[in-house]
Amino acid sequence: MNKSGGRSIWDKVMACCFCPAVLKNKISEHLAMVHSMESDVSRILLKKPGSSDRKLGWERLTNLGNFNHNVAALSSGTGEIIVKRHSSHILSPDYFLPHEYCYGFVSFKLLWKHVKCCHFRVTSADNYRPHSVVARAQVLLESVRPVMLLLFQQVIHSFFCDSLLTDIWTAGM
Repeated sequence: MNKSGGRSIWDKVMACCFCPAVLKNKISEHLAMVHSMESDVSRILLKKPGSSDRKLGWERLTNLGNFNHNVAALSSGTGEIIVKRHSSHILSPDYFLPHEYCYGFVSFKLLWKHVKCCHFRVTSADNYRPHSVVARAQVLLESVRPVMLLLFQQVIHSFFCDSLLTDIWTAGM
């Protein structure tokens, strides 16, 4: 939400966790209409409309879609990341890290505050320290980056271009 002339502008962009769609403010409608056969969506649709369980379910799927979009954007180096809360300053994508339970991207300086009030946390927020929260977020982000692409580029590609491989292929035929 941005403010323009004293009025709120609802322009938050959200990504779908099942398809590459990026939508403005209509993610729950998109999920209900297009992906109603998915098990997570059908479980949410069974909940009473307006209930807190239903809202948390939509938030979880929205955060997961945004997380997948953000990982793809960070890995490719193109596109914009979708954050949980907009900042008034223009910040680098490296300034934001995902929370390990809700997968929402929050500024690393405020991540410890988010942990205390996150609806998806599993353990008590009392045993969290700011540095450990940031470290776990960095590990989460690094664990989902496409390691296989890097492996292919550095190891397998050099193996295919090697003259030894050519000798093996010709000797075997």
